[in-house]
Amino acid sequence: MINIPVLRWGEPYESLDTDEVIHHRTGEVLAKVGQANPGLLARDM
Repeated sequence: MINIPVLRWGEPYESLDTDEVIHHRTGEVLAKVGQANPGLLARDM
């Protein structure tokens, strides 16, 4: 499984909010993608 983290200041950040990318035919989990909420973005800007 591939892990695609959120990047904060160019460094991988382990987000608590993640979403799984699932193969449409087999149902296998292909990747886990970190999600960034508006509060996280506001702090970084």
